[in-house]
Amino acid sequence: MTIAQEHQPGEQLFVDYGGDPVWLTDRHTSEKRPVWLFVAAWGFSHLLYVEATATQKSQDWLSAHVNALEAFGCAPHAIVPDNTTTAVRRALRYEPQLHPEYRDFAEAYSIAVLPARVRKPREKAQVESAVLMAQRRVLGALRDAVFFSLTELNAAIRAIVAEINAEPFQKREGTRRELFERYERPAAQALPEHRYEYAQWRTSLVHRDHHIEVARGYYSVPYTLVGQRVDVRLGAHLVEIFQHGALIAAHVRVERPYQRRTIAAPPAGRPTAWSRSTDTSRSLAEFLSSLFVNEPSRLGVRAAFLIERFWQAKTTTIKLRFDGRALAEREHRIGAAGQQVLELGTRQGGKFGDVNHGTASVGCLLAVHM
Repeated sequence: MTIAQEHQPGEQLFVDYGGDPVWLTDRHTSEKRPVWLFVAAWGFSHLLYVEATATQKSQDWLSAHVNALEAFGCAPHAIVPDNTTTAVRRALRYEPQLHPEYRDFAEAYSIAVLPARVRKPREKAQVESAVLMAQRRVLGALRDAVFFSLTELNAAIRAIVAEINAEPFQKREGTRRELFERYERPAAQALPEHRYEYAQWRTSLVHRDHHIEVARGYYSVPYTLVGQRVDVRLGAHLVEIFQHGALIAAHVRVERPYQRRTIAAPPAGRPTAWSRSTDTSRSLAEFLSSLFVNEPSRLGVRAAFLIERFWQAKTTTIKLRFDGRALAEREHRIGAAGQQVLELGTRQGGKFGDVNHGTASVGCLLAVHM
């Protein structure tokens, strides 16, 4: 026994890919490559949206969703996809685990995602019939046409779909478009103010320098997370870093491979002398002056004296790189570095605290010991 499904206006939108591809022709070589038909159909009015995409991967899949909602001018309360890998990560019986990108899209539009169960085609009969119609009408009308780009192909598809939506029903009054405008649109949700932008989700390990590496770029997080894993939302322009669902850092995406993005303000409890700017290095004078002002009680006498002398000299020619490790692990070496510089300067004929004779030595010693 089969019970007919009753759909409420504005409630559900069914989405799927058609089985057979459409073919694009290369203008120069005449080679053909397949593209795929994305089909969306409303449950109550049966209004159709069809779009050809280059692949069935996540970015094209979600881009077609966004284009469909914008073409409809509203959003449903729920979307019913198939158990495709771009929608569902684990097809559990009662609570399927959604793909992170698809979940992100659904949250942006306040839409529930209700994947049809595996091997239950009747749960998505609406889109199955819509896919069948798209296969017959769209592919049939375009079978002898030659297209060189997705733009041309989708323009032709829109014209065919507009005709289908304007045709009267055989067993119902009105057309798909009329039922949609009369019942579906008023009951549906309004679109959000900002258009959804595709972003990838990844997992990354926090390195010892309190940075993560993702998509050939380095981004800082609070140093207390060293050695832990975090979730990363990688957008076109923004990188957001989460742990246990809480946002812990956000950076503008790097402009060149292996560039660093570092939070300028030091986290609470981190020594001020070790705060880092977006540049990967700081001048020796800036580092030494900060160290002398903020950490004088933790330095040896000789090192403190040298720092004061360098600070007064405004030395800016030597750059130091920092690995982000805690100052507490290195403080005992700073005094030793001062002693070594003193001895080296004396052997070279310089005086104690002579800035000109000791600059390179202090730079090298601090770079090595830190």
